[in-house]
Amino acid sequence: MARTLATSAAPRSEPAGNGARQRFTLAAGIGEGFTHVAETGIVQRRAPDAVRARVVGASDAAVLIAFAASFTFGGLLVEAIGARGAYAIGGLSCLAASAVLTLAVRRLVREQ
Repeated sequence: MARTLATSAAPRSEPAGNGARQRFTLAAGIGEGFTHVAETGIVQRRAPDAVRARVVGASDAAVLIAFAASFTFGGLLVEAIGARGAYAIGGLSCLAASAVLTLAVRRLVREQ
């Protein structure tokens, strides 16, 4: 998500050698590394031993299905509204999804 938002926020036209887009993308990519480690740790702590492999498999499947869908529909979106708009829509969609998931996780934690 961070990479998507950073790329859409980067300057549209940059002089040769400026590298603003690359710096935005590098910063976002570093953040994604921390996110992946945190997600893996949460799954390992929260999933019971008996179903941990299934939970990891389901999580990986969801990510890979979304990845494949993003190539399919992302190309169509870029064709229709341009790359900058497609990145902005992708980033905003990720923000909305994270808000919904945050609320859902908080509700689950309260119920326990």
